Amino acid sequence: MKHYFMAAAVLISSQIAFAAEEPKFTDPINLSSLTSGSSAGNGLIVRQFDNGGNFLSAKEKSSGSLKVPINLSGKFEVQIAVFPGTFGNGIFVHLTAADDSKISIETQRAWVGFTGKYAGVFKQATYNPEGWSDTGWNVLHLLVDAGVAKLYINDIFLDKINLNSPNATFTNLLIPTITDKDGIAGIGVKQLSGTTTGGTTTGGTTTGNNCSSPVTLDANLNMKIPNATYQPALGNPMNLWANFQFVPSSDGSMTWKLSNYGVNP
Repeated sequence: MKHYFMAAAVLISSQIAFAAEEPKFTDPINLSSLTSGSSAGNGLIVRQFDNGGNFLSAKEKSSGSLKVPINLSGKFEVQIAVFPGTFGNGIFVHLTAADDSKISIETQRAWVGFTGKYAGVFKQATYNPEGWSDTGWNVLHLLVDAGVAKLYINDIFLDKINLNSPNATFTNLLIPTITDKDGIAGIGVKQLSGTTTGGTTTGGTTTGNNCSSPVTLDANLNMKIPNATYQPALGNPMNLWANFQFVPSSDGSMTWKLSNYGVNP
């Protein structure tokens, strides 16, 4: 798997967030803290993976739903791991706003993608796109910026749309139907818009002036990052170190390639 550091932002498998450069994903329902077997959402129950991570499903022979309050606008990201286990029903993920704006993503056993009408263009799910597993878990990653929403499936770009209301504030994440054959996990949201100056935070971006272990660059611009947080789609976050090698380019862009990484003790 390729890993790159571009424009001073760490991205490892789309899910590493270096605290000195950008905010981390936060789980709006604190799924990892819920007890296995407890109730959640509407008619849902917390179940546990073999590795100890939690996921949501419906009670046996029933279905439920999930409605999560959020507050996202401008530039933001949403990720969620889904297991659409029921043929025909699928899992629909909606981000809704007070002005009736909506971003809708459909997932079926073999179909995934935006669905609905956006800026006059109708969108439908794509059949069995690259990277999609029709028999296992998949990570949906939504990146919204400047009125454009891009959808990635397991780190592979799938599609993009122009939003009907570029300035909308999305206040709810809604999954209207989850059956006992379906699964939801790894929910994360991240507000990215804002400005950063002098070690302060404005609109969600935090500087690392007070970081006890700073990033270092050598004379060849190779980079060492002593602390980074890796948040897998399933399971608990991990504290990592990472080394990046500077890769010169002819177009003037600055690119670093991951050379080595590991888990901090």
